[in-house]
Amino acid sequence: MDKTVIFIVIVIICVLCTVWSACVMAARADKQLREITYDKKEPEEKEEDMTKQRTCKRCGMPTGATYYKININAECDRAGAITEQFSYNLSKTLTQANSPEDVYRRRCVDKIENYMKMDIGKIMNESVIRTRPPVEKPPKKGK
Repeated sequence: MDKTVIFIVIVIICVLCTVWSACVMAARADKQLREITYDKKEPEEKEEDMTKQRTCKRCGMPTGATYYKININAECDRAGAITEQFSYNLSKTLTQANSPEDVYRRRCVDKIENYMKMDIGKIMNESVIRTRPPVEKPPKKGK
């Protein structure tokens, strides 16, 4: 009889501990849910969160509220080229997803687009570096 009473007491204690830990976990989850649902930030802090400050990748200046992205995607005219188009676009999508956001200001996007439309002769004429600098030869061994 004594062993049975001890066993029942142990079972009751285990059940009470389990119920107590479940209540603690539920209270923590409820607290986290309330923090998410009822944001306690002041209106000024919320406004700052909504206006994320982005910087131009080209010049490093702030982009402002309007920012620009440059996306080059593959298109195809033939049925056989669909695989190449799909693999290129998928590769670009995965690369963009894993890299920080590349955004530009309007002035920089215009310059990039103008550069992309130029022909190579005009680019070389307008380039600061027009010729390749001479390469110094390393000294020969033994001298």
